[in-house]
Amino acid sequence: MMHPRFSSSHFRMLNPSNIYLRLFSNGFDTSPPILFDLILRSDWSAAMKRVSMHPNEARYRHPRGYTILHCAVESGAPLDFVKAMVNAFPQGLGIKDWKGRSPRDVALYNETKDFLNKAEHNELSGSAKVLVDSPSVEAGENYEVILQIERLKGEVSLLESSCQRIRERIGFINYKTKEYLKYSAKSCD
Repeated sequence: MMHPRFSSSHFRMLNPSNIYLRLFSNGFDTSPPILFDLILRSDWSAAMKRVSMHPNEARYRHPRGYTILHCAVESGAPLDFVKAMVNAFPQGLGIKDWKGRSPRDVALYNETKDFLNKAEHNELSGSAKVLVDSPSVEAGENYEVILQIERLKGEVSLLESSCQRIRERIGFINYKTKEYLKYSAKSCD
């Protein structure tokens, strides 16, 4: 059963900036990963396989700030799946959504909340130091910054093309103005 707050059609809506980013970005897809759709459908066995095969998808963060972990615990994901998600992206424990809620705050089940409390405590105390030192997790920490830079690159490219069109129009207007002035000068003679 899909949670009413999250509908897959809501996340598949396209606007011009999404289309532009999808066509011209440098390898960053702005659409949610497959893991996100599996969680929305509460297909926990397929989601478990997906997170084990593609742990980088656990790093996805919606523009409203919530992560896939937020969606999973709010949808009542089994504890073993939540553990797999935390192992894939431990920094997700501290990420707050647009309302300032952490995954622990939105979790449905007490056992999930207890696990998230312990995992968050371990993450903050440095018990997960081995995970944090790995390059893939470090890249995950910077993923949001990189994604924002890519979005800004797309906006800059859009602005550059708009400026180029404006320059061309100004050039055309200058040309027509010069022609008009020549014509006016000839007609006054």
